[in-house]
Amino acid sequence: MAVARRHHTVPNFYLKGFATKASQIGAVQLPGTRRFVQSTSDATIQKDFYAIPGHSDGPDVFEKSLSELERDAAKIFRKILNDDVWPLPHEDREVLATFLTIQFLRGPDQRRHMEQTMALLTRLEVGAGGKAGVEAWAKRKHGVSVSPEQAERIWTEATQPGGPPIKLAAVGHIRQMLELTPQLIRYFAARPWQLYRFSRRSLVTCDAPVSLIPDQHAQWDEGTGLMNAWAIAVPLSRKTGILLGNPEAFFGEVAAAEVSTGQFDHRGEPSTAVAHMFNAATIENARQWVYHHPDDKNLVPEALPEPRAAEIQTSGAAIEFSGEPYFGRLSPNEETE
Repeated sequence: MAVARRHHTVPNFYLKGFATKASQIGAVQLPGTRRFVQSTSDATIQKDFYAIPGHSDGPDVFEKSLSELERDAAKIFRKILNDDVWPLPHEDREVLATFLTIQFLRGPDQRRHMEQTMALLTRLEVGAGGKAGVEAWAKRKHGVSVSPEQAERIWTEATQPGGPPIKLAAVGHIRQMLELTPQLIRYFAARPWQLYRFSRRSLVTCDAPVSLIPDQHAQWDEGTGLMNAWAIAVPLSRKTGILLGNPEAFFGEVAAAEVSTGQFDHRGEPSTAVAHMFNAATIENARQWVYHHPDDKNLVPEALPEPRAAEIQTSGAAIEFSGEPYFGRLSPNEETE
């Protein structure tokens, strides 16, 4: 059997909801100077993105697992978009919550987040130990002995702004997805879901279509994550979107498990303002690509953000290292262990 090597980071079935009957979709590359129409089968493709070389079931084993989840999710999308089923039965809602959680975690943005986190932690660890401690760090951390020349190169790379260049293998990303999905799914499921169906307005999507909307009334800027997002916006198709709303009204009144059944889900009132909110959130969340139906090209502004490469911001990135250890000199024994 042929090995699948062209991996969608956003499912093909999902992209078809924004495409023509011939599966043609408008693509806009940030910051907006490159715009064209392509097949959905070619959008969000990365070669071997989920490949696990040497796996006994084939390197595309995880890509096949994702395909199974996508098939289940596609059935639920059809119930919503074609049969107008809402609220969803509890079992379907659970599958859709799983799909949204996985989609939130599966993209290149999440892998970059992991890589950049590891790079900054390495920068702080090496830099705080001082230049003289690099050889001991390499032995302790990686079990290898390095020459003075190699230690110098490690120091230079590790302490540069942003830390050393780190590329995470697919298996590390997949492991994180499998570990985090059971923990994070509650932040999707335990929200009241609102369905919006538009007749005159249209929605766009992007390469990271699960968008966190910040709380505009927060008293301080602590960043927006799944726990404190005011809402989560997901365009389901050109004419339909769901808003996973603010759960605060239920705190202390209704158990999260009750909210997760879907009994508080409802239909929202579509409006120009709501469509604008979805599209603004989607474009703001795009990393490199915005997608739209070819007839909706006017919805994508001429001026767009630059591609987003940095996934994390931390004050630790601004620390300058002199080569001296931050916490005093190492003892002779520590330096040579």
